[in-house]
Amino acid sequence: MVQKNSFLKSSVVMVVGRVAILAFGLLFSPLLVRVLSKEEYGIFAAVIAIFSIMELVSNAGLFDSVRKHMASSSDGRDQTDIVYASYLLGLVYGVLSLVLIVAVAVSFLSGQRSELLIILGVAMIGNNIYRISRSAFHGRQQEQYAIFFNVLQNAVYFVAGLGLGLFFGVFGVIVGNVLSFYAAAIVGTVYVNRHFEKVSLQFDRVKHRFRPLATYGATQMVGGVAVVILYKVDILLINYFLGATETASYQAAIIPAEFVWFIPSAVQTVVLQNVATHWSNDDVKQIDRNLTAAVKWSALFLILVCVGLFGLAEPFITLYYGENYLDSVAPLQILLLGTFFFGVARIFIPALQATGWIRYTESLHVIVLVLNVALNVVMIPMYGITGAAVATSASYSLVLFGGLVIWHRSAMSFRSRSFPLRAGATAALFVAGYVPLVSWIQLPPLPKLLVCPPLGLVLFLLAATITGALTREDYRLVWSKVRGAIDSR
Repeated sequence: MVQKNSFLKSSVVMVVGRVAILAFGLLFSPLLVRVLSKEEYGIFAAVIAIFSIMELVSNAGLFDSVRKHMASSSDGRDQTDIVYASYLLGLVYGVLSLVLIVAVAVSFLSGQRSELLIILGVAMIGNNIYRISRSAFHGRQQEQYAIFFNVLQNAVYFVAGLGLGLFFGVFGVIVGNVLSFYAAAIVGTVYVNRHFEKVSLQFDRVKHRFRPLATYGATQMVGGVAVVILYKVDILLINYFLGATETASYQAAIIPAEFVWFIPSAVQTVVLQNVATHWSNDDVKQIDRNLTAAVKWSALFLILVCVGLFGLAEPFITLYYGENYLDSVAPLQILLLGTFFFGVARIFIPALQATGWIRYTESLHVIVLVLNVALNVVMIPMYGITGAAVATSASYSLVLFGGLVIWHRSAMSFRSRSFPLRAGATAALFVAGYVPLVSWIQLPPLPKLLVCPPLGLVLFLLAATITGALTREDYRLVWSKVRGAIDSR
């Protein structure tokens, strides 16, 4: 019998893993900009943006499809057959994607960018196997294994990418990325073989799995690719209109803005399979309870971090990237607004996808993508990277508002109707107290980054308590969980 994690345990496991991944990311970027020149960093950002889109096409939605179908089945033999079928699909998709990447690199790129993209194309097969192994354990609600593969991939990338980058520049960093996917793929398949029921691979038995896996995955891929393009189109258009140096400056704004998603992205990964399980049991009330708690705590976390980083954007960029990247400060501050709205949307949109609203959510992502491209095409030539930040932040915000429209048509509901108003009031009070305070404190970057965050946390908790966004019951709950974790050791 498979031991499944509860929604809370799954979320905690994912958050802990995401913290480890965040630590690698926080160390990787400032080291990378010191290994590569600003122009090389801009080229790296553009190539990685193209790869991010192509890897979603290569996976063809299998990451979400495997989780969905795995969560809907409790039979060990069936789950093993799902993994086998997914591996076979992943191999075929990976080979086809490699051919497609080579064609794109030869036809539309030249010089260093073309060569780097072809090298990344080699990662497609390993990336697919790695992602399928992760999603198999996510689907069984055994996130401790899935997040381990993710941490391993990031650790190998950190060591190999920076190590090879020191000797071979941007080519070494890209090769390190490729190696990380294959290392994680090998470990992932070993764990699947160890923990899943031993069933011999029989093509006649697994072939009927191909169509439902591929169909759901293809539907999911449309929105998934649209979301990734939404993340990356601004980078690609800046690279096209303004060149590699400006691309590097904008990438320096994007990365810290996206770091604040580590809690929502961790919870998002848990939601789809958890909701699918409760939905198959007609337990909508449990879905509502889980999502209400997830949205509340994620939104409060986003308010704390987004406002905190907004006030400390200049010392953070100075210390993290160097004074050569100070033109990234204003775009970062603008992006944080959209980052907040999109971060909240990332919590409940997977629930819609798991309960029959996937075509609506994917259509929403496509519509927002089209608007984002149009806005960036207009704003970048006129206002540079600041214009790109405005266009992207506005587009991110539309995902939340469009998602809420779909949500109100679904069978699910948030159990606390007053929370949005309380969260808004908390944000307003926190901004009014925190931003003037950090502007008044005149310290060098490092001391300021050490002094201001604790003050910000106190102000945030005070604001959240005054507005009722955090109650005595919430504090008791947090304390009981912390005490329980300490006692269990």
